[in-house]
Amino acid sequence: MCDHRAIVHSPEATIPFLLKRLSTVDPERPAYIFVGENTRTVLSRKKVYMQSAKMAAKLHRLGVCRGDVVANMLSNSPDRLICDFGVLMAGGVSQTAFGYLNNADDTLGALQIAQTTTILVDPSVSAVVAIVMELVSSSQKTEYGLDVECAQLPHLKRVVFIHSVETQLQAETEMFVADVRPSDYAVIVETSGTSGVCKQVPHTHNAIVRFGEQMCFLIDDNGSPFYNDRFFGWFPGYPCVYPCSGITRIALDTRDNNLPRIVDVIREEGCCSAYLVPTEIEDVVQSGVTLKTPDLLEVVLTGGQPIRKNSMEIIGLLTKKVICRYGMSETMCICHLSVDDPGQFLDHCAGFPMPSYRVRVVDDNGLDVSPGVQGNIWVKGNGVFRGYLPHNSNLQPTKKEGVKLTVHKETREVTKMVAKWSDEKCFNQAEFTDDGWFQTGDKGFFGSTGTLFVDGRGSDAIMHGDEILYPYWLEQLARQCPAVHDVIIVPVKDPVLFHEICACIKPTVGFRDPLSEIQTFMSLQFADVPHEECSVKPKYYLLFDTFPINKNGKPDRRELSRQAEAMLHI
Repeated sequence: MCDHRAIVHSPEATIPFLLKRLSTVDPERPAYIFVGENTRTVLSRKKVYMQSAKMAAKLHRLGVCRGDVVANMLSNSPDRLICDFGVLMAGGVSQTAFGYLNNADDTLGALQIAQTTTILVDPSVSAVVAIVMELVSSSQKTEYGLDVECAQLPHLKRVVFIHSVETQLQAETEMFVADVRPSDYAVIVETSGTSGVCKQVPHTHNAIVRFGEQMCFLIDDNGSPFYNDRFFGWFPGYPCVYPCSGITRIALDTRDNNLPRIVDVIREEGCCSAYLVPTEIEDVVQSGVTLKTPDLLEVVLTGGQPIRKNSMEIIGLLTKKVICRYGMSETMCICHLSVDDPGQFLDHCAGFPMPSYRVRVVDDNGLDVSPGVQGNIWVKGNGVFRGYLPHNSNLQPTKKEGVKLTVHKETREVTKMVAKWSDEKCFNQAEFTDDGWFQTGDKGFFGSTGTLFVDGRGSDAIMHGDEILYPYWLEQLARQCPAVHDVIIVPVKDPVLFHEICACIKPTVGFRDPLSEIQTFMSLQFADVPHEECSVKPKYYLLFDTFPINKNGKPDRRELSRQAEAMLHI
């Protein structure tokens, strides 16, 4: 059973405090289990705390102090976990700066904005080390990695190589836990943008604990392990459920190139609950693999994109019920909905607001719209962040060839980030209204019963001539065609209209000529118009076996647009 003593409803809790407390309660009980194709690594409560405290001692000895930002570039693994917690125990702020762009401009921008002092990287991961080594081409080797000094990244002092935490900490005899306060910043997560510099979203220890409590509330755990292989640097994957409840988390060790099937891991580890994004749910349903009725999960938690009815097909196959959650990195969980009858679910329903959250749907003038009318989603609540880290206009993303590092001269001077960007007056609060409502950028509407329906990002709008088209209703229409298994409507470049409309289709198996079926069906849905540019009927139809997915498990619409343009030679 979960340790209800560990479920914290106190504003005074911090992650280091909770880890220490759990290490004294059934210390040999598994806290995290990482599974690969041929590996299984179990970290007990005691081991998580002790290794994290040893990592903190190592980082502290290197000069990481309270408020310093440490970029963790490791993939999901025991090493990533210990480093994340070790940074927090050292009093630092753990930053996700994994990077989307091959030229590393977004990574550079993230490090600049957060004033990062330290980078943690696995030198055996070529994609990551290539980025880092471009930054540290002129540097001095140390026992742990590299000491660096960089004109373009003035706060960066060191790069720490993480080969194997287990091995590297064997000789570590010291443990260290800084005087961490609930109001101290704990993590910086990135928004899931796919180009440019991602926005940097900071959260305090207090906020992380609150999110852990939210997740525990949604899971409604009975003590069995919780499966969640989401990226640790993305909020639904951040390792906060265990510190807040003692629930064992099962995750995939992504250092392994060959990962086992989700259903196999869930069955073999005896999981009672799981977090699966809709794409994973679809994969499970399409695989045809099911669990016997006694082994069904109590709940599958899902979210990360507008949820469609076909995700509910997993009920009775893998789980007794599905809980839909709607939230953002900036807000944590805003709404939730429990579904145990697939027939009662409506596409894109996100459910009712979480306790302490208020949600509005407004028009472009900020006035509330009637139920059923689509508008802009605004939110207030205890879990809403205070603003993005400010982007210093004097520190623009720099091309790699412009980066030059010299050997860092040893000093004991320590930069403390807390004083630099924790003042709310310094945050970028452009997305907040004067009276404190956060403008999510999402489009949606309230149903007649008070449930919120989320149609997706307003930024996915297609500029088609004089019209601005939001693709979600078109996608719902196209899905009514029997030949359409799934569809995403994306813009493609057009010299006259700016964007033309392209339907990217996953066809239903069994149709001899699915493109013809789809085009005929869609043609019948639209009235004749005097000019082609007046029509919102897709001009192009393309077939796909799979859609590109970003690192947060969401369909990557921008990448899909690029692929469509390449296929169309435009």
